[in-house]
Amino acid sequence: MLLHIAYTDFCDYKIKNNQILLMISIFAIWKLYDFDGFFWLDISVGVALFLVGFVAWLLKGIGAGDAKLFFVAGIFSGYQYAGYFAVLLFATGLIFLLLMLVVKRLDSLPVILFGRLIEIGKEGKVPYGVPLAVSTIGALIMRLNPG
Repeated sequence: MLLHIAYTDFCDYKIKNNQILLMISIFAIWKLYDFDGFFWLDISVGVALFLVGFVAWLLKGIGAGDAKLFFVAGIFSGYQYAGYFAVLLFATGLIFLLLMLVVKRLDSLPVILFGRLIEIGKEGKVPYGVPLAVSTIGALIMRLNPG
């Protein structure tokens, strides 16, 4: 579902409420079957990240869907892996922005492969849901495989 959210945000700059609600439902079902005692801490991380996203939305830095996705990122990363999420978000965000800058400056890229990236670069809008979703997936993988 997170990959689908990243895809729809990449294509349309849209993260739909039903996608966010589905992710929250998946989290609730997960916690019903695998309650680890960290539920309220995970919710707290989600709320803290949502507040960061909400302020960024108020400042017109991100869209409302991105702000809501911060809550999902927080609950799935959990308090134990929120730091990993933050590092991954910094790295994926930086990579994504650098990719946008490179694509924007190169006119000879094949449109068939890089068409959407070229459009995004020219529009100057960034689908922040992509690095948010990828970072959440990374933190969740670490959470599920603490090895």
